[in-house]
Amino acid sequence: AKAMSRSKEIGVRKVSGGTKRQLFFQFMFEALLVNFIAIGIALIAINGLGAFLVAFFDLDIPSDAFSLTPFYLELFGFWLFSSLITGLYPSTILAAFSAAKALKGTLKFKLKGGLARPLTITQLVSCVVILAGTFTVYFQVVHMRQQELGMSMENKVVVRSPMLFVEGSGTYQKIIHQEFTRIEGVTKVAATNEIPGNEVYWRSDQFYREGAKANGTMYTMLNVGDHYFDVFDIHLKSGRYFYTDREEGSEAIINEKARIALGFETNEAALGEKLMYENFGVEIVGVVDDFRQQGVNKPIEPLVLNYASGDLNYYIVAIDNSKIEETLAQIGATFKRLFPASPLEYFFLDAHFEKQYKSEKQFARLFYFAAVVAIIIAIMGIVGVTTQLIIQRNKEVSVRKILGATVGDVFQLISKEFIYWLLICYAIAIPLSYFLFSQWLNHFLVRIDLGWWFFTIPALLVALIFILSTVFQTLKVALINPAKTLKDE
Repeated sequence: AKAMSRSKEIGVRKVSGGTKRQLFFQFMFEALLVNFIAIGIALIAINGLGAFLVAFFDLDIPSDAFSLTPFYLELFGFWLFSSLITGLYPSTILAAFSAAKALKGTLKFKLKGGLARPLTITQLVSCVVILAGTFTVYFQVVHMRQQELGMSMENKVVVRSPMLFVEGSGTYQKIIHQEFTRIEGVTKVAATNEIPGNEVYWRSDQFYREGAKANGTMYTMLNVGDHYFDVFDIHLKSGRYFYTDREEGSEAIINEKARIALGFETNEAALGEKLMYENFGVEIVGVVDDFRQQGVNKPIEPLVLNYASGDLNYYIVAIDNSKIEETLAQIGATFKRLFPASPLEYFFLDAHFEKQYKSEKQFARLFYFAAVVAIIIAIMGIVGVTTQLIIQRNKEVSVRKILGATVGDVFQLISKEFIYWLLICYAIAIPLSYFLFSQWLNHFLVRIDLGWWFFTIPALLVALIFILSTVFQTLKVALINPAKTLKDE
């Protein structure tokens, strides 16, 4: 863009004896210098922002990953290559100027038709696609997190069982329940062999109802302790919860998915029936909601719950939200007193469950960051190209102003072609965005619908960015005094 303003300088140099070779190397040296400064700024940014970006995107990257010591040769090659790409065009064109035309002011440039349109349209298309992607990813993540799970996980602390580190077994669940419920701030305690957010690996396709045969449906099996359903507020659709005074393994509670898979038409029809497993049957005493053991991107599977009074892998402790720190301290002290040989490990259940959406949240943050970068680059590109195109029309604008054209007329004249660019951008970007993000959403079981505004708002934002970027340049030309532009004519 700035090359044209140097045409007279080149003309003077040529008249003074400057050769094409000297001029070519002068502009290539300038390109090398500018790119060297740019790479230097980039290296400072990498060292300064690397740790921030790792934390922002929640990436598992070691700190030495941002050391560029092994890549000096690659950096040197990149510097030369980028300088060649950015410097070759102006070096070649400027060095080939006609000195007479340059000094006379009749020099014409052909960048407008050759590179300006495709470069600018490409940047605008990229902006629309990235902004549409940002909207899509953000609302998909929000939609997933707002889905009903069928269970409550707020204010639940998970404590790992001490059974791997303490001799003896069979009594930990009872001891932990008795001691933890005495702590002020603890409302409920329950045990389970697997917590929500983890895949249950205890599975079988050998379950069937009495009088029928296994049909190949895969069932998930979960051992739970007393108060499990109370802790998670799991809704009982029909029947009752376990009688804890009965023999373990003599009763089963199933979810509605399992009831349907077993062939029972209603929840009530399943009650009192036998759930068979390898010729051994237990009574179905209850049917519960299809709560989600895993995130919404995992299908709900038929589930069989069995009561267990002995040692299980995890203890879920429901605590009072107003006394979190004091309660956690007392839980730790009680655990250490009961099991001094066992390390205490605990975490909040809702935070653990959220880890399932880590990749989606990383993807969303990547798009937020990319959107900002894309907008900045697009503005820089638009300003550069529009500056180059507008400078070419300086004298035309001055002549029109002398003949009575207003600032509005000048703006309309110059911005008319830019509107065509926007329309071409929309014709490419909107179908492309719809295709790309429809394909991405197909990977989710629970997904949003792509409404018209997912593309309209990004398109309007890009139009606003484009207009604001060009208005300043256009007004600067429109408000210039024609006498200054035409004084040489």
